[in-house]
Amino acid sequence: MIRLVSLILAGAIFAGCGSMASGPREGRVVTSQYNGWTMRITPSTAGGSESSAWRARLEVWPPDRNPEIHGGIRVHFADVASSEKSIVESALQSGRRYIDASRTLHQ
Repeated sequence: MIRLVSLILAGAIFAGCGSMASGPREGRVVTSQYNGWTMRITPSTAGGSESSAWRARLEVWPPDRNPEIHGGIRVHFADVASSEKSIVESALQSGRRYIDASRTLHQ
């Protein structure tokens, strides 16, 4: 009987611990086109709470590269925002600047 009670208590403690600690959270992946290039933004937070700072990974593909076949160019993007919407918009702007600069270099 004591063993059964101990097992039930241990199960309750472990179940409670899982809900207290929340891990990283990924946002909605956004794919966009700009001047024939493809951009993909993958937003995420470091922690699972609503107050966590949002970051994003930004990748781009030139017009002659298929994102389903080829790996993208990982663009350095270190901005942080308080909302998923804000970080996606910031990453889109950064991606557009990168694409514009790349097109200027190759003309």
